[in-house]
Amino acid sequence: MRSTTGGIAHMAAVIEQDLLDRNTGLHKPHIRGLADLAASMLACRSVNTSELLSVLPRQTQEADSRYRYIHRWLKNPLIDPLTAMGGFIPEIASLAGSHGKVIVLPMDQSKISDGFECLMVSMRVSRAGDSGDVEGEENQRRHRL
Repeated sequence: MRSTTGGIAHMAAVIEQDLLDRNTGLHKPHIRGLADLAASMLACRSVNTSELLSVLPRQTQEADSRYRYIHRWLKNPLIDPLTAMGGFIPEIASLAGSHGKVIVLPMDQSKISDGFECLMVSMRVSRAGDSGDVEGEENQRRHRL
């Protein structure tokens, strides 16, 4: 159960409300867990598990219990990260492409191990008229030297 006092709990409540207003495909308990974890990560600014456990807004004081909570949440098969992020992508793309800016989506596929590949997609914003041609920009720099 979430602790209801302190700055992290307040931040988690704001994140939870935002997630409820979006089409994330998550159930309410999953949204609450994501809000708690996101607020904790923002507060401690670290991926160190010990630091995250110390600020997680849960009523239990035992580190093992908090660790098991995080582990269960991350392993939950009902939580689909792609569907959850889908609620944010239209707004992010709209903001990034405002004022005539061009959105470029570079993609990189990597094989991590047998049976596990990763496709990373990032977003780059360019000025209007800029094709986002990184290789062309690099060639121009070389000619100037």
